[in-house]
Amino acid sequence: MAFFFFSSLIVYTVLHAVNLRPRFEPPLPEYSFGNLYRIAVTVPSTEEDDNYEEQAAYRLIVQMR
Repeated sequence: MAFFFFSSLIVYTVLHAVNLRPRFEPPLPEYSFGNLYRIAVTVPSTEEDDNYEEQAAYRLIVQMR
């Protein structure tokens, strides 16, 4: 049973690029270069209701679009 549990565990990764230059005060020049990054981590719910998890994942994807 433990093997089945771990073999069905799926980890998803989402990368989302955002242009932060105009959001700085004062804004950075449009053609400035370099990397600025921030990592955000979210942990899915531990609910055992599969329908709940699917709906939560769908809402998260809709918000990111």
